[in-house]
Parts: sequence; C-alpha cells; structure tokens
Amino acid sequence: MCELLYEAGANIIITDVVDERVQRVVNEFKATAVDKDAIYGVDADIYAPCALGATINDDTIPQLKCKIVCGGANNQLKIPLTHGKALQARGIIYAPDYLANAGGVINVSYEHAEGGYNEEAARRDIDRIYNRMREILRISDETGELAFQTADKMAEARIEAMRNVRSILTPGR
Repeated sequence: MCELLYEAGANIIITDVVDERVQRVVNEFKATAVDKDAIYGVDADIYAPCALGATINDDTIPQLKCKIVCGGANNQLKIPLTHGKALQARGIIYAPDYLANAGGVINVSYEHAEGGYNEEAARRDIDRIYNRMREILRISDETGELAFQTADKMAEARIEAMRNVRSILTPGR
C-alpha cells in the first residue's frame, strides 16, 4: 500500500509495533514516523488501519482527524454498531474492512483457478471494488444506515443469489 501511495504522490505517516518496519517505510517512501499512540490524532485524509483490528474504539474515535477510515485490517470497529455510528456522527466515512480487503481474496481465487492465473481477469474484478464501494457509500448516505450494514446486506443478497444458482445447476438440491 505504501508503494502505491508513494507513487501517487501521497504523504505517508506511519506507525507500527515493529520499529524495523517503520524505518524501512521511512527510508523507502519518505514517510513520516509517529508513535503508535499518536497516529489517531494525525491530521490526515485517510486513516488506514492495517494488520491490527479494533483500533476504532471509544478511545481512538475522539482523536481521529481524518475524513475516511479505510485499511487492510480485519474487524477495525471494536463494536461495529457503536463505533460505526460514532464515526458517522463525526462525518467520517468508514469503508467496510472486508470490502477494502477484497482485492487480496479476488487475486488468490484467480491464482488457484483451473487453467492458471489470469492477471487481466483478476485486475478487472479488483477494479470493480471501487465502484462497489461508491455504491455502498451512496446507498448508506441515502438510507442513513451504516456503510457496513449496507455492505452486509449486499453480501448476504449475493450469497443467497449464488446459493440459488447452485441449487438450480446441481441436480437433487
């Protein structure tokens, strides 16, 4: 992620529990390092929690000075409903974690597909994440429900649709 952000001209502010990782990113991408507890109060466009869940909680939300929370960690909201509402009340957009992470799963599915890896198809499907995220945020904004609730409903509908397709295509189901 840091490489892509750096190539796009972003200013990267980083923290990690492993000092060597921080130093590598500082050296490679001209990032600014901050203490792990100071990251929440950084004035930034995006807070990207990666690898550590539950960092969006009662203690950190009041400190956030970002417009968007979108990162690679799973379970970013310690208490989804409570902390999703708290972000929404502060006008902070929350990108549901499993949607933000979907690119990795999509790519792996293509790596293990019959017939071998198809990078073009993988990238095509990964590129759809952006529009899906926009759709979720639009619906969330229109309905007032939390983005993760909208995403959950869409995911559940998709799973049910696939279940119905399989039952039609699989004799005896």
